[in-house]
Amino acid sequence: MSLLSGTDLPLLLQQAESDRFERKSELDPTNAEQALTLVIVATSMANTSGGVILIGTKGRPIPIPAQQLFDSARLDDRVNAFVEPRIQGITSAILEDEFVVVSVPKGQNPPYVFKKEGNCQDSAGKQKSMFRRGEIRVRHSSKTESATRDDLDRMFEERQRRLYEKVKMVFEAPPDSQIRIASGAEMAVRIDPNAPGAQPVYDLLTAEPFRDVQQELTGALKAWKTSAQLLNDRQIIKAYQHRHEVTDLDIIELTLRSCWEKHLPGVFWAGKIPPQILVETLKAVIAADHYPQAHAALKTASLLPREQAHALLQLGYETKKKSVLAECKKLESVVRARTQKVVVLASKMGAGRKISYASGAGIKEVPIGDIDIDVFDEILSALAKGKRENKAAFKIAEVWCYGASLSTMHVPVATGESSGNANYSPMAE
Repeated sequence: MSLLSGTDLPLLLQQAESDRFERKSELDPTNAEQALTLVIVATSMANTSGGVILIGTKGRPIPIPAQQLFDSARLDDRVNAFVEPRIQGITSAILEDEFVVVSVPKGQNPPYVFKKEGNCQDSAGKQKSMFRRGEIRVRHSSKTESATRDDLDRMFEERQRRLYEKVKMVFEAPPDSQIRIASGAEMAVRIDPNAPGAQPVYDLLTAEPFRDVQQELTGALKAWKTSAQLLNDRQIIKAYQHRHEVTDLDIIELTLRSCWEKHLPGVFWAGKIPPQILVETLKAVIAADHYPQAHAALKTASLLPREQAHALLQLGYETKKKSVLAECKKLESVVRARTQKVVVLASKMGAGRKISYASGAGIKEVPIGDIDIDVFDEILSALAKGKRENKAAFKIAEVWCYGASLSTMHVPVATGESSGNANYSPMAE
């Protein structure tokens, strides 16, 4: 949805809320609390992907004084009174005297940070804090939330990518070209790759300290073994995008445990671990009983052949946590299933007859039986581009595409049997 095409009111009224669209039935700009809410939503959109805010209700005209306060210049001033650096390009329009549409472009210089407190009085006359100085808000699906480390990483990477693309254009110019860096007085600079001490421009400008995913995951593995630091969302998605290139068992275990930390079953990675080692890893995580790892690990365990799945489920029943006990009861039907484990687990995870997900072509719906690797990769690609609403569909698609391999996995019962990798052992909790 382009920002200014949002002036098509019938289209907007049918639009579902998302990271780029917020609907409010009413918002009084003279009310301090509601006005600060608008500041929060606009700032979060600028920090994410831009977007549109539709305010109003059919049959309820907006009073003229309020319409004046919704003027583009006044809205721009209201938002930027609380934010730094300045958000450029906020515009608004009155539609049919009943609606206001506010357009917020994706910011070119994020993060946009609240530079002062956003305080007001609630209906009881008590002091209320809407946001604090130094806070950063972003859009996660249809919600406005505080920025996470992954959000900050994304902003920094986007900024570095823009810088790198500009320099790349210069380096693709003819050999005799020069670049000029203007700051005060101009100074001509010629790039000579043969000069002593010359470094590749990639090394100088990129925010990434790694040449490829394998190198990044190897560095993450060291962090895990020294400080128990798991992969973040961005690294997990990268690992999935290059999943067929990842063969190191330590990195696979790290990725699997990181998936469980992010509420993902991680069945693709589970299928790449030798069966006996997988069972021992599941035992360690379920017995440790930490949320959310134990819950996600139980989902993975339920897909194993019945004998192993039942034993792991019984281990979950030994906990005193009600949420884990509830998870075990929910997964009993998956454990009992013989040929339909994937179908049963997908239904327990919320799959209906279809899944829906965001793609480059808009929202897609795919019958559950038509999910294949191409659909999985399309969901993954959009997730990598910030479509967080795809996470639920991603979980189901992964189970559907890769879960069957766990159901047919041969797991040695005798502990004395070799796992096929004597030098590898899962990392203890």
